[in-house]
Amino acid sequence: MTDNLVRKLNDAAGSAPRAGKPIFRSAIDRLSLSDVPGIATQNDGATRYLQHSAGDELKTTLRPLIDSALGDTGAFTQLDRLSRSSSLLRIAGITRDRLGSSVTDQAPQLHLQIYRRGGGAPARQPARRRGRLLNKVLGK
Repeated sequence: MTDNLVRKLNDAAGSAPRAGKPIFRSAIDRLSLSDVPGIATQNDGATRYLQHSAGDELKTTLRPLIDSALGDTGAFTQLDRLSRSSSLLRIAGITRDRLGSSVTDQAPQLHLQIYRRGGGAPARQPARRRGRLLNKVLGK
């Protein structure tokens, strides 16, 4: 039963990426030279940059979409079933609201993975417009 819920969560999380694209684009456009060391020297630098620069706006935009998708994919129904069959979820405080918050909180990482699969990390895309120095720093 939990495998089914995980699949439904993944389906719901994957349904909102288009809504986040303009938010990430704006954050990337605001990238400055002072942001580069943190992005280039940390394994999760791009994720941290996006969480810092776009995280709140992204969460506000995506939360209603993710909640709707959690309903549409049956994730909320599955959670309700699991909650009725096991008191562990109720004791742990896993509710529809916490489930929606958790999926929304993970949106920056999900979006970063999607962009990477599409041909390059978002933090590297503006480097094409920022000149050779930034390209060198980012390893392009």
